[in-house]
Amino acid sequence: MEKTGIIGCGISGMTLAKRLSDAGYAVEIFEKESAPGGIARGFKAEGWTDSVEFFYHHWFQKDSDLLGLIAELGLSDRVKFRTPKTVMYHKGKFYPFDTIPAAIAYPGLGYGIHKLRFGLAGTACYVISMCCVGFLEEVIFRGLLFRAMEKDNLKTAIIVSALTFGLGHIVNLFNGSGQDITATIIQIVFAVLVGFVLVLIFYYGGSLVPCILFHSVNNALSAFEAQGTMDPQLEMALNVALIVVVLGGYLVYLIKAFSKKVHNRSL
Repeated sequence: MEKTGIIGCGISGMTLAKRLSDAGYAVEIFEKESAPGGIARGFKAEGWTDSVEFFYHHWFQKDSDLLGLIAELGLSDRVKFRTPKTVMYHKGKFYPFDTIPAAIAYPGLGYGIHKLRFGLAGTACYVISMCCVGFLEEVIFRGLLFRAMEKDNLKTAIIVSALTFGLGHIVNLFNGSGQDITATIIQIVFAVLVGFVLVLIFYYGGSLVPCILFHSVNNALSAFEAQGTMDPQLEMALNVALIVVVLGGYLVYLIKAFSKKVHNRSL
């Protein structure tokens, strides 16, 4: 049996050792530290439940190679994905620092012009990004797709616009967000229903502006919930209220106004 030596008992060294061992080699690892893991190993202080790594690492929930190796070792039940909380330590206290509102409230930046500049820049970038996403999707699914099909068959145009808008959210299964198939199916159904409402608002109102505004607010609420700064139930309640009260009420108003306009023209 051939012998192989590996210097370093980190993740790479241990993985290589396993592969060589599986291939029939006798492997010996040389490590200067008292414990394996390399810079991925952790330490605990007194009273801690979990350990902290010596160097920052993270795994993506779609990291099939690493998770496949863990499954191969029979350790999948020990893997836990948690939502991290970013904080700043300032004058003996910890302050949240993982969202724009939290960063604005952080006292370490002071409350003068620097805080104002930081807050305005961060908030402006965030709002603009949410608006851009809403704008692009509304232009694609309502402004272009619906308008192109509306000329031939109105009902088909409404159905296709709503369905494609909803089915487009299937990308969340493959974009590394870690969203499971059940949550994605629920999101698709929800998006299809919202798509029907939005396309009707666009048809009766003739403007994409209300659709873009709703889309931007909806994206912002989802982002806050994903960052852990908003309770998921509160985010869901606000979304339902936004759809039923705001969109539903506005759609009813537009339908009545449209019917009245058609009636006046017939007279």
